[in-house]
Amino acid sequence: MTCIVEAAQVEIRHANGLKTIVNCLNSNDPVMVQTTLVTIRNLSISDENEKLLVALGALRPVVALLDSENQAIRRDSVKALRNLAYSGKYLSAADVTLTKHTAESKAEVRALGGLPSLLNCLRSDELEIKRSAMRALSVLSISRMCICRFYM
Repeated sequence: MTCIVEAAQVEIRHANGLKTIVNCLNSNDPVMVQTTLVTIRNLSISDENEKLLVALGALRPVVALLDSENQAIRRDSVKALRNLAYSGKYLSAADVTLTKHTAESKAEVRALGGLPSLLNCLRSDELEIKRSAMRALSVLSISRMCICRFYM
C-alpha cells in the first residue's frame, strides 16, 4: 500500500498537481476546502511534497483558515499546518537538526500570524482542534525561537 501511495504522490508532483491543489484552498465551497486541507496534510508527509507545497504558497491560505468559523476546516487547517511546518530528517530526539527550509517555513508561519491563531485554537470547544493545535505548536517550538519570539 505504501508503494502505491508513494507512486501516486510522485505522479501528482510530476503532473504539477500540487499547484492545482493549493489553488483549491481559495474555493468558496467549504467541502472543497476541507477536502483540500486533508489532501495537503496527507501529501505533505513526504518531505519533497511538503517543500513544494510551501514553495507554491500553501502556508498563507492554511494559516488564514485557522480562524475559520467552520470547525471541520479549522481542525483540518491545524493538522495541515503541523505537517507543513515539520520537515527534515531528525537524527534523534537529542540531536535535532533543522534544515534551512524548515526554519524558513516556521518563520513564515510566525510572519503570517499563525502562532496567535494556533493559540486561539486552544480555546476551541472541540477537543480534536485543541490536540492538533498543541501538536502544531510543539512542532513549531522545536526551533526554539518560534514560541519565544511570540512572547518577546
